[in-house]
Amino acid sequence: MPGDGRDDGPTSSRRGRRVLLAGVVVVPWLVVGVLMLIGGRPATTRLTPDAPRAEPVDDGRRTADDAIAGPVAVRLVRDAVTSTGDGTATALDAAAAEPPDPLGDDLWIVRVHAVVLHGDRRRWRSASHEIWAVPVGRRNGAVVGLDHPWRVADGADRIVDTAWEPAAVDLDEVRTALRRAGIPAVADLRAERHPQRVALLRAVIGAGPHQRHVWLRTTPVLEVLGHLGSTPEGS
Repeated sequence: MPGDGRDDGPTSSRRGRRVLLAGVVVVPWLVVGVLMLIGGRPATTRLTPDAPRAEPVDDGRRTADDAIAGPVAVRLVRDAVTSTGDGTATALDAAAAEPPDPLGDDLWIVRVHAVVLHGDRRRWRSASHEIWAVPVGRRNGAVVGLDHPWRVADGADRIVDTAWEPAAVDLDEVRTALRRAGIPAVADLRAERHPQRVALLRAVIGAGPHQRHVWLRTTPVLEVLGHLGSTPEGS
């Protein structure tokens, strides 16, 4: 009879097995999908904790600030040394800033080497090498001076000579190397060798107050140091 369930037994059993089989097949994929969703969400939010990316930005900003601090300091020194009055005049001829010395966040002291011209309203009569200190810092997003510069030293042009030794070399070859560098060699010429650097020579040109020194190297060829091109020998 339809209601006694005898005809539904096999059908119900088969349906149960199908449901169980579907569950075995589908559930693992559901688990994988859930895990992918769970694992995928942090991938989008993980950028936020990883935000120590601000550190390279800060480093870049500090590097940029260091680059700006020098020109700011030079400009302030120029303003400090430029003056006219009482028949005298001073002006900045050239200047170079040392790397900034950090005193803390957004605060530096910058030393500036300045060549200062001295004269009157008609012409410049002398020049001096001066060293100035400038406090520089960041205020309201800009690198600015924090006070007027002050002079800390008169830079003496110091040359510590080396005890060069007489060199037995062909002076004609030295003259040729000098001419290639555009340096006229006079008759009064001698060559000296560096006591520690055997590949270095010094040409002593002339005598007395007009004497000049030119350094050369002997390898790979005899040439004037610092010379980047060549000049016809007849020049």
